[in-house]
Amino acid sequence: MRHYDNEQPGQNNQKRTSCKRLILGFGLLCISQAILNISLRMTLNCSKNPFHCNATDVTVHTLDEAIEIGVMNKYQKLQEKIKALIRDNEILERRNKELMGKCGWERPEKNHTLDIPLKG
Repeated sequence: MRHYDNEQPGQNNQKRTSCKRLILGFGLLCISQAILNISLRMTLNCSKNPFHCNATDVTVHTLDEAIEIGVMNKYQKLQEKIKALIRDNEILERRNKELMGKCGWERPEKNHTLDIPLKG
């Protein structure tokens, strides 16, 4: 034989669903608050310096610092490219000299001017 409480049949189930709804609502409220905090922080950092707006790095620089950092980065990259081109040129010059020596050809003098006819 079953035990019967003095409650109506659907009352206990109704309390559980209302408790679940309350917990779910509170969880959604916490998640939306976290998203709002993150978006506001990103908005503030991006509005202070539009050149340095990165979601993973929230370091704030002034506009002059951002421009200087950008210029220095470009300068360093160009210097690296120049060094690589000089190194490649030296390698190609040595290889060219070896091949010309094997073939018995004489190397022409370097002429750094281009003989391009100008339209006139």
